[in-house]
Amino acid sequence: MKIFSRTYWKLVMNRKNNHLIETNKDTYSDILISKVAYLYYFENKNIKEIAEIFGISYPTVSRVLKRGKQRGIITINISSTYNKFLDKEKEIKEKLGLKDIIIVPTIENDNDQMVKRKVGEIAANYLANILKDGDKLGISWGSTVYECVNSFKINKNLNVDIIQLNGSIYGAPIELNSNDLVRRIKNYFTGSYYFLTAELIVDNKKIRDAITKSSRILNTLEKHKSITKAILGIGAFNPNKIGDNYHWDYNYYWDYLKENEIKDLEEKKVVGNISLIFYDINGNIINNSSLNERKISISKENLLNINNSIGIATGVKKAASVLGAIRARLLKTIIVDDKLFEELYKIQNSRDS
Repeated sequence: MKIFSRTYWKLVMNRKNNHLIETNKDTYSDILISKVAYLYYFENKNIKEIAEIFGISYPTVSRVLKRGKQRGIITINISSTYNKFLDKEKEIKEKLGLKDIIIVPTIENDNDQMVKRKVGEIAANYLANILKDGDKLGISWGSTVYECVNSFKINKNLNVDIIQLNGSIYGAPIELNSNDLVRRIKNYFTGSYYFLTAELIVDNKKIRDAITKSSRILNTLEKHKSITKAILGIGAFNPNKIGDNYHWDYNYYWDYLKENEIKDLEEKKVVGNISLIFYDINGNIINNSSLNERKISISKENLLNINNSIGIATGVKKAASVLGAIRARLLKTIIVDDKLFEELYKIQNSRDS
């Protein structure tokens, strides 16, 4: 069997109710064909098993294989630009217990924004493929999540509820905040939507308790228990002390943190967070009681309970943050660029040796 990849993972079956996005279809297509073919021909998985792995129907698996042959992608050997990742992908999935890994190829001239856009587009295609009637989709915030929402071009025929996972950061660009992302993405579905109209971090526990007693806020927090899938931004924790001050790269909410909270997180060797759920490289979730009393976001228990929590991230600086989140079981699927994945693989192997 030979697989030649033109770009990446698209379901190109011309179905009547095709939910797929026009953007980057060739890229989406070839990775799906590569991954399905690898499982079918090299892992000896049957069509039923493959359908369960990807959350698609049996006929869809057959059509993917058929289309791969029709396009000359499947012949005798695997020889695709994506195939260099397949063995490493399998190894990481098995070691860390992930549902899926989507690695987005980049080129040397891609700048940070281009990479974010590519990952966002693939994440949007992935969501369009796996979302089903009745799903409850949680949305966090951040620049890569923004690119995912920005790439949505899905038909309005799925009954999917959209649920905001965390409050907003006043100071971050409006388009990156989760309330604006929920407002935009809800237009692609026929289900209900639930806002969390509050700040992510408030001054003290008394204010938080008062806000979370609001019927609408309380309703959204209750909806967190029923989320089936979520698209999650991943925050890196890279403190650099400059004199007596800390500098935090790309984290808009650090001004909200108290000095003792920052020092506590640093001392506990935090590497990242998802909706202000912090963790270290080993996957230990870090409890900071002062911060927990002030934040308005999804709880650790509800995040862990999501059937498919999808983390999207770019850049080698996020590798430790993604790996820690996987080990903490906060993520079930990751969609990352190739350089981030290679760094993640390196860190994982260095710790295994």
